Amino acid sequence: MKTLDLSYIESVCDGDQELMQELIDVFVMQVPEFFEEFDTAFQAKDAVTLSKIAHKAKSTVSIMGLNDLAEKLSKLEQEASEGAFSEDYIEYITFFKEECNWTVEELKKRA
Repeated sequence: MKTLDLSYIESVCDGDQELMQELIDVFVMQVPEFFEEFDTAFQAKDAVTLSKIAHKAKSTVSIMGLNDLAEKLSKLEQEASEGAFSEDYIEYITFFKEECNWTVEELKKRA
């Protein structure tokens, strides 16, 4: 069973609960934006844009302690940066969506 590990964000915020909540709120707000950006770039078969989105999203998920997801995004960023589109990129995007949806649900339980 997965558990939400907020130890990294807690260490970054050095106990400042208000700052921690702000960073969580930013994550929750950005998730649907990333979903839309990934979907649009994938439908357009725009590998370079997928790479750029993966780069941005990687920072956001890293601070939330989603290290496996950050690693997958790093792979997507590298593969897509070469400019060649692959239908296989959908696997990265699907994993991203599943992990982010799970994390948002877990964060709601904490609130």
